[in-house]
Amino acid sequence: MSYALEEARIRGAELLLFRAIGDSSPNERSGTAAVEEAKGSGRDVRVREEERRGDPVDLLVERSAEADLIVVGTRSLGLTAGLLRGSVGQRLTVRARCPVVVIPG
Repeated sequence: MSYALEEARIRGAELLLFRAIGDSSPNERSGTAAVEEAKGSGRDVRVREEERRGDPVDLLVERSAEADLIVVGTRSLGLTAGLLRGSVGQRLTVRARCPVVVIPG
């Protein structure tokens, strides 16, 4: 989160916390908690959230058409597990229409 916040601050950009909910997504940290963390960071960044249901890669590729940068995290599955599962970050770096930063979890 801090990388995305700092990039938004440097660029004078709005930070969109986008949560793509796939059918098999586990119930992870809520978007609201991430928004509160961003707002409480002390950085002067506009923050908004959006949530949509569907394939995370397809949804993020769609959003990438309007984005300056996409920052995604990993679930720390390890290299082999990530490759076998076709991680969102890996697939997104190939298909996105803007730069993608993948932050190891």
